[in-house]
Amino acid sequence: MQEGLKDVLKLKSESNRLKLIATDQMLETFEQIEILTQESMDCTNEYMKDFTDIIMNQQDEKTEAFQTKAAELAGEIQKHSKSLLNQMRRELSEI
Repeated sequence: MQEGLKDVLKLKSESNRLKLIATDQMLETFEQIEILTQESMDCTNEYMKDFTDIIMNQQDEKTEAFQTKAAELAGEIQKHSKSLLNQMRRELSEI
């Protein structure tokens, strides 16, 4: 869990540097990625908080719900990340 937090902090730090030169469209995409990343972390923290009870009581439906939500968030993060990459490439090709 700590490693995940370190990765998020590193991502935010690197994102802040890029935001200094980003276009308005890129800033919006960065914001969406940050919101989704935070939502993903919150979802994971909530699941892990109840993890012992979920396993001990064999609450498979909660695990399935978490996996579905995590997969949806991951897909959205990937979609926005690809969009940001394309925006950056377009911007660089215009220079």
